[in-house]
Amino acid sequence: MKGREICGLPVFSWQEGTLLGHVSQCYLDLKDGVMAGVVLERPLTKRWYTVIPSSEILKIYRDGIIVKSSDSVVETNQLGSGKIFCS
Repeated sequence: MKGREICGLPVFSWQEGTLLGHVSQCYLDLKDGVMAGVVLERPLTKRWYTVIPSSEILKIYRDGIIVKSSDSVVETNQLGSGKIFCS
C-alpha cells in the first residue's frame, strides 16, 4: 500500500475498540528508508503532532488501520531524529 493510500484512513484501537483519529501523513525513517509510523490529524489547538510508531500497528487494511491500544499514540519528539513527514 502506498503512502497516499494510507492518508485519510481511520485508526482504531484493538484493545479499546475506539477510533483514535485519521491518518494525515506517513512518518519516514530516512536512515533505514522505511515507514516509521503514521501521523494523526491534529486539532488546531494542539501544538505537537501525534504519531503511531509502525511497531504498534497490527494491520493496515484498505478501510482502516488497527493498532494495539490508545497507548500506542505518542508525540513526534519521542521518535528521535532522522525522520520527516511525507504526504
